[in-house]
Amino acid sequence: MATDAIVAQAGRAGVTLILKGSRSQKALAQGWDQLPDYGRLRRLTTDQIARIVDWCIRHNWLCIEYNRGIPLLVHSPQGWERVKMLWVARVLEWFAEWTAAEQLERVWPALEYTHRDIKFQILEVIGKEQCVELAPLLRTWFPHEVRAVREAINRTLQALGQPGLPHPKLRAERDLLATELRQAATESAARAAALSDEEIEALIEEARETAAREAVQNHTSNH
Repeated sequence: MATDAIVAQAGRAGVTLILKGSRSQKALAQGWDQLPDYGRLRRLTTDQIARIVDWCIRHNWLCIEYNRGIPLLVHSPQGWERVKMLWVARVLEWFAEWTAAEQLERVWPALEYTHRDIKFQILEVIGKEQCVELAPLLRTWFPHEVRAVREAINRTLQALGQPGLPHPKLRAERDLLATELRQAATESAARAAALSDEEIEALIEEARETAAREAVQNHTSNH
C-alpha cells in the first residue's frame, strides 16, 4: 500500500505540473511545455489539480503502469475510450475550422502523432455523418499517412461519393508525367507559332510524301 501511494504520488505530480503549466526546471527539461494540454488547468491551484487526478485514479479513469520499473500514469481501458471520443470531437472541430479558412495544409503535422485508433474513429464519423465538405481536407491528409490510414481515408471518400486516391508514389509519378507532357505541348506550340508560312508548307508537303510512300509500301506488302 505504501509503495502504491508513493507511485501514485509520483505519477500525479508529473500530470499536475503539465496541467498547471509549470515553468519548473523539471517540466521544461522533460519538454512538457510542448504538450497540447500544457497549462490547460492553470486557473486552478496545484492542490485542486492533484485532487482531480486522484479522483480519476480512484474511479478507474487513470491507472498506474510500469515501464522498465518506472511508474507511469496512463489511461485505463474505460478512460481511453472516453479520451478517444473527446479527441474525435476536438479534431472534427479543427477540420471544420481549417476547411472554412481554406487552411487544409494544417492537417499535417497536426495529426502526425495522433493515435491511429483516433484517426480511424474520426474517419468513421465523417463517413457516417456524410461530411462531404471535408473531402478536400481528406485528400490533403492522404499522402502523409501510412498504408492502413490511407486505405481508411479512401473508404471514407468513397462513402462520401468521392473517388479514392492512388498510392502517393504512383500519384507523384502521374503528376510528374502530366507536367512533362504539358511542358512538351507548350514547347511544341511555341515552336509551331514561330514557323513561317513557307516552313509550314514544307512540313505539310513532307508529311504528304511520307504518307504516300507508306501507302505504296503497304500496297506492295499486301500483294
